[in-house]
Amino acid sequence: MIKRFERFDISNFFDEVQAPLVLLDAEDVIFVNAYFKEKFQELPEKWKDFFVKDEVREALSGFFENHQKIKTKAFQPLFDKTGLRRNFQWDFTNLPSSYEGRFLVGKGEEKEVIPEKPALFIDDPEDYSQQEIQYLRTILNNTHDLIAILDEEGNYKFISPSVGEKLGFSVNDIVGRNFKDFINMGVLEVAAGDYKSTLLTKEEVNINFWIKGKNGERMFIESFAKNLLDDPYIKGILFSARDITELEDIKESLSRSEEKYRTLVEESTEIIFSISDRFILTYVSPNVTQFLGYQSSEVIGKSIFDYIHSDDMVKFQEMSSEANDFLVDNQFLEFKLRHKFGGYRVFSSNGKVTGGNEDSERLYTGIARDITELNEAQNALLEQKEKAEQAAAIKSQFLSIMSHEIRTPLNAVVGMAHILMNEDPKEEQLENLRTLQFAAENLTGLINDILDFSKIDSGKIELELVPFDLRTTLNRIVHSYSFLASEKNLELKCEIEEGIPESLIGDPVRISQVINNLISNAIKFTDRGEVCLKLQLLEKENDSVLVHFRCLDTGIGIPAEKRDKIFELFTQASTDTTRKYGGTGLGLAIVKRLVELHNSEIEVKSRTGGGTEFCFSVRLGIPKTKMDSTIEEGQHRIRSLQEARILVAEDNMVNQILIQKFLTKWNVGDLTLCSDGQEAIEALKKEKFDLVLLDIQMPIFDGFEVAKFIREGEDKTRSQVPILILTAASIHEVTDQMEAIGINDFVPKPFTPESLYDKIVGQLKNQD
Repeated sequence: MIKRFERFDISNFFDEVQAPLVLLDAEDVIFVNAYFKEKFQELPEKWKDFFVKDEVREALSGFFENHQKIKTKAFQPLFDKTGLRRNFQWDFTNLPSSYEGRFLVGKGEEKEVIPEKPALFIDDPEDYSQQEIQYLRTILNNTHDLIAILDEEGNYKFISPSVGEKLGFSVNDIVGRNFKDFINMGVLEVAAGDYKSTLLTKEEVNINFWIKGKNGERMFIESFAKNLLDDPYIKGILFSARDITELEDIKESLSRSEEKYRTLVEESTEIIFSISDRFILTYVSPNVTQFLGYQSSEVIGKSIFDYIHSDDMVKFQEMSSEANDFLVDNQFLEFKLRHKFGGYRVFSSNGKVTGGNEDSERLYTGIARDITELNEAQNALLEQKEKAEQAAAIKSQFLSIMSHEIRTPLNAVVGMAHILMNEDPKEEQLENLRTLQFAAENLTGLINDILDFSKIDSGKIELELVPFDLRTTLNRIVHSYSFLASEKNLELKCEIEEGIPESLIGDPVRISQVINNLISNAIKFTDRGEVCLKLQLLEKENDSVLVHFRCLDTGIGIPAEKRDKIFELFTQASTDTTRKYGGTGLGLAIVKRLVELHNSEIEVKSRTGGGTEFCFSVRLGIPKTKMDSTIEEGQHRIRSLQEARILVAEDNMVNQILIQKFLTKWNVGDLTLCSDGQEAIEALKKEKFDLVLLDIQMPIFDGFEVAKFIREGEDKTRSQVPILILTAASIHEVTDQMEAIGINDFVPKPFTPESLYDKIVGQLKNQD
């Protein structure tokens, strides 16, 4: 046998055991297994420094010195790698060896705290009967009080099960550890000096403290400590405690409520009061003096009606006659109270009826707030609001009237200029007509600026997202200014980066308006050199692109201190600029607002060598399907106007002539002209038309009334005829009425022949 053990290393076997194992010789701990090394802190070299109890030391020494058999089971804790104390029961076995020395193998089994001993650590269990011990254990296991025993150094010797249940810790987490460990961990919020005070007296000591459970919940504990170090059984400090968190919270809440109530009553900016069913003041807060000059003692016991204004008395009497219970039905009241030194103050009150049972009198209790200044301010504000609304209505009406009165004759000027320029005029006449056309279009631009800014400022403009060709749109704008640029010998260019898609989704009207304003401004303030519009692609995603717009010129420039002001209303860089170049000062203000509608900002910079650069970026969508470039061309070939029957109702004689000339030039098949709405309705009763063109403002019946007559007609063919309205108003001003009646589209005044033709052809195409 001895030779077989010499051939094998038994430590390999010990390392397989899933429990702590130690190997002892007469003096030292000579081996610990792998499980022990992995889970627990190191042991002292001498086993007597580990097994400290006398009876265990004697049993181990008896084995090594006298070969006595070990009958004792040792209870000795280990500390794991995290510092947590864990209790173990140790059994010892003799290890046969070929060496002269003798060896013991100790195996630890984790146990609850000393299960063999009675609940109160009685040294001699025979002092109590088993029935008495079980009786005490049952009490401890079922009490809600928290029981703990600590030794003189503050180490926990015992805790009742209720402690672990309350705090979420196990017995092993607490027993054997010092209470200061839990202070350091932030679990106990108590001073170490409180514990020392229990060691200095035999009297019961009260110690209250906050404690935190394992789940982080804080509890307030009331404890009573008794020094029982001299007791032969306890031999420690006995703590009996209970959780009074709820009671403490209630006390704190009551204290806070009491303080708040006192502060509310004494320092409130409102008068707190109570009145009885007979409207007698039963309580008034002391601060009534600062509002009405009375001491509270002067008014308590008197009727509230002694102080209310006579006008309010009449109202209250009317309300009382209508209400079943005045105080219940009128929680909110407003009234005037007489001041002690003359005059009245306006108060609003908010209260509630309480009591009214056998134990308490029914009272209306509430607060009264002095709203005299607020009432005056509200009246003044209401007056100003009415004036502002009246002014806004007058402004809107004025702009609408001016729009119609100016655009209607202006429409004739623009239209006639187009017609005369297309009738082969003489060279000197052509130059005069171009001047006339430019002046009319410039006047149109000024009017549009004023009206557009009014609409933008009132928030009536929203972006329309439609597919459009950005390149074509911008090239047309630039081309429209080519004549003006050539007159000043300016080079006008448009450079668009190739990566920008041809078809995009956005608001071509508003983008055109921005570019028109910028190019017009650039040409106006540039006497030599160039004006250039550049587009650069900043970002490209699957469904959108970010396009950077730059408008550059070599003009007079803008001083640095004026750059922020040029976007303000009716502002230009200087008065000299206004006198020399003219303009409303609205163009850039409109540009700024329109760019902001696109969630962007416009910047202005000075160019090296002179001139100005305006730049901004706009995100535009990419349509899922490519635009058909032939659509626009095809619209003009859909149907010849020679087959079209068109009714035109226009009260302005010049505009009648103008529209007649346009339609005659386009070879319209059948044209009926009417001077007012009544004539139009009579014509519609007699004849069927392919399209109706109505001016909005006409005598007898306006355009909307005629359109309504058409749509509500019994003849389904006539009621479905396309309707275009001629208007000097903005589309946003007439959209609601157009949609309500079912009007197909509108032609803004002043209109160009091209725009009118496109609208007519488009509606005839839809009819087909």
